[in-house]
Amino acid sequence: MNKLFFLSLIAFLTAGHSLSAAPPVSAPVSKAGMVYKVPYRLADTKHVIVRAKLNGKGPYNFIMDTGAPALFVSADIADKIGVKPKADGWGTFDRLEIEGGAVLEKMQARIESPSQLKGMNAMGLAGVRIDGVFGFNLLANFRIELDLTQPKMVWTRQAGMRLTPASAKEMGIKAGDKPKGVEEMESLTKMASTLFVQKPQPEAVPRGFFGIELEAGKPDEVRIKSVLADSPAAQGGLKAGDIITVLAAGEAPGEKVGNATDLRAKAAGVSAGTSVRFTVQRDGVTVQATVIAGKGGL
Repeated sequence: MNKLFFLSLIAFLTAGHSLSAAPPVSAPVSKAGMVYKVPYRLADTKHVIVRAKLNGKGPYNFIMDTGAPALFVSADIADKIGVKPKADGWGTFDRLEIEGGAVLEKMQARIESPSQLKGMNAMGLAGVRIDGVFGFNLLANFRIELDLTQPKMVWTRQAGMRLTPASAKEMGIKAGDKPKGVEEMESLTKMASTLFVQKPQPEAVPRGFFGIELEAGKPDEVRIKSVLADSPAAQGGLKAGDIITVLAAGEAPGEKVGNATDLRAKAAGVSAGTSVRFTVQRDGVTVQATVIAGKGGL
């Protein structure tokens, strides 16, 4: 029940928050009419996740949120990239490359970690680490067609969203205003966290983070598509192309892994700090790698 409550709270916050501190000018107008096939995945929470590079680094995972007023980038990712927020909390990324080919230049973003994302990452609810949110000032640059039966969305570049001071005023956006919506989210999420402390449930234990992404479309094999740099998986010796066959957490005996869903189910019970032994097939050879789980998700 607590997990359902938390997921409902996330949906409420995401749908209802507002942000009045958006800057008066967004991404420049260009490439109108260009069509892109943008791959996506559904998080365990059924959020739509799209990957993108920022200033050539990444890719990072972003939730698409039509209720979010702006692009959000987590503070730790922005710091890693070297983009510092101004006093009002906004920063500019020279180049944002969305998987599938769409590119936005001089993209302004709110640099902070919204509290609902902190909660999702801490509990591993999404199944992957979420690095930010695609909100209005990014999404409005495209006409987006989403068919959940297809592996890719169709994004058609619009003439571009260029907010003038006059149009911003009509939309209720005032440059320099304080982000009251974010403050409200922080307050509500702190209340939810208090409830979890009073009534702890197994779901509240942070899920172990490995730092791997699995290839899609492989129903009978679990092949690693990529390994995040400096992640627990990278430090433990896992590599892109490895096929995971057995997982053994802590002192437990090894369990065969049949598919990606099976792996996620087994990994869900692994807490941060647990030593996990992976048996993988690498170029026809059986290899074992020991990974110390971090905090987050798969």
